[in-house]
Amino acid sequence: MAELERNNILDRMFLGATRAAKKGKWLGGIVPYGYEVNADGYLQINEEEAKVVKEIYNLYVNKNYTSIDISMYLNSLNIPTNSFRNSKGKRRKGLTGKWRHNSILRILSSSTYKGIHEYGKRGTRRKETISRNVPAIIDEEIWNKAQIQKQKNNYCNPRNCHKRTYLLSGILKCERCGRNFQGVSYKDKSSVYVCATKRGDKKRILGETCDNINVNAEVMEETMWSLVKQILLNYEKVIPSLNKSKISSNEKKKNLLKLKEEFNKKDKEKDKILTLFRKDLISEDDVEKEIKAIKDEKNRLNKLILQIENNLVNCQEKLNSFTETIIEYKKSIVNCSREKKKEIIKYLIKEVLVNFKIENGRKELVIKPTLNFNVNFNVYKDMD
Repeated sequence: MAELERNNILDRMFLGATRAAKKGKWLGGIVPYGYEVNADGYLQINEEEAKVVKEIYNLYVNKNYTSIDISMYLNSLNIPTNSFRNSKGKRRKGLTGKWRHNSILRILSSSTYKGIHEYGKRGTRRKETISRNVPAIIDEEIWNKAQIQKQKNNYCNPRNCHKRTYLLSGILKCERCGRNFQGVSYKDKSSVYVCATKRGDKKRILGETCDNINVNAEVMEETMWSLVKQILLNYEKVIPSLNKSKISSNEKKKNLLKLKEEFNKKDKEKDKILTLFRKDLISEDDVEKEIKAIKDEKNRLNKLILQIENNLVNCQEKLNSFTETIIEYKKSIVNCSREKKKEIIKYLIKEVLVNFKIENGRKELVIKPTLNFNVNFNVYKDMD
């Protein structure tokens, strides 16, 4: 009897929840980012968070940002996520979390933002999903464009292809043991980069291995490609070596002028020596010594002048070549093949050291890219 009564109570609760859900009431759980629950128990738009949602769709649909690009952009602005909410779905004050690419994809995928919330998708008891209207943050047209863009990205995603071009092969290096990372594709799983020590002869024969973590290939490549795009779009700012080259070139030109002035003074010194000789003020032996000293000094100055002139020409040629290459790469970043991406990444990035640190009991990936232009970046990315 007790079991029957308990089942009857559960059925009545279930029916009551179903009626409330069909009316559009929020029945618990984490409130979607961009919304809050009002006093009557219905979802209403949180205007501050809604601005972020609109910007996410704008960046994805209109500016060709990837989910990685968007998460990095939001994190750079210290915009809080929906990771820190209490049991009623309200945000705790004074706390911030990090945006991750999968959080961005969930926002881009959810029909809630176009005004249709699906209740019961994860329930085990419920056999049907209840669709109910909620206030829309995104126009349906924009939402549909985001879905089309996601399909395109998914179609082009290398994990959906049989053969994969690893963009970072030869660039990723293990900071723990010094060996390179290798790209590995597993059937029905995401491709990863793995330290070679884990797969090579050292493990098979000697039993040695490395405790470094495996890295999701797609996430790592998108992160590095986002970095490369930032460099290409702002290369004059993020690569100080360009400005240093210009400053160095100007200094060399100043030194060149000084050396030429000194060189010309030597001819005047020679004329003075000859004038003194004509007036019988110095001997012939002294004239020969002075003339020889002037000639040696002129040869030394001439070598320095030629060296600086050649150096200036070479520096200018390299600077022009680099700038032309960067501009050409910049033009191609919108519709770029994977082979081209690999070429651009290798041109700009010398190596990426891979390591991890323990934070809050979790392994957090640490990557340290080094550019081919003496610029270092530290990028920290949470492991999912």
